[in-house]
Amino acid sequence: MVSFANNAPRRSGKEKPRPYSLEREKERGFADRLRQLKIEMKKCLDEDKAIDLSTLPHKMITMSLHGLVYEQGEKKYLKVTYGDGADLKKFPVRSLQMPNPVPIWNESQAFNVSTLTFRHVGYDKLVDYYLIRDRETRRQNSSQNHEMAHQRMKELLSDPDFEGDTYLAFFHTGLEPLIVGAYQAVVEHFQERSERGLGRLMVQPVFYANEADENEWATGKLWIG
Repeated sequence: MVSFANNAPRRSGKEKPRPYSLEREKERGFADRLRQLKIEMKKCLDEDKAIDLSTLPHKMITMSLHGLVYEQGEKKYLKVTYGDGADLKKFPVRSLQMPNPVPIWNESQAFNVSTLTFRHVGYDKLVDYYLIRDRETRRQNSSQNHEMAHQRMKELLSDPDFEGDTYLAFFHTGLEPLIVGAYQAVVEHFQERSERGLGRLMVQPVFYANEADENEWATGKLWIG
């Protein structure tokens, strides 16, 4: 596997303290905006319309998509746009079922991935692999960036090293299309793993990491398949 990052040492498995950034994210209105986004996504899904994800926070996008992906019902595709006139993308939803009980995240075995170089250079000591170099995105539209992240994540997950039980910490950096494209690849890969009888894949979103303290993270709900 070709890596764009340095070979970062593995972290200890000790529990992380609560990041102070979580307190900032609990500002009044966040829960209401998240709820409204979920409602809007479902409305777009029911009416077969596209939703613009170009200006929303990564955490809000990821949480909303996670809810739709694991929602039970007929499998559908959420049309996604980024407001720049680029081609629509289709994100598979209602396509997964969360295992019960939920498996335990194994941090000591986690491989740390991020989308884009040069956005949070302090993450370099934590990240094992970057999907995309910053300069690769500069002359592309949102649809092209989405597709590039989608393809790079698919290529990464198809590596033979990840055929067994795999723990992937996904550090959010860079542009919204990169985040959505990468998660689209994750969801599609879950189906492939099931068909091939591969081990369990667990993906943990990392929305914030204190660059001065590698044990201080803000994480999201696990994506499991």
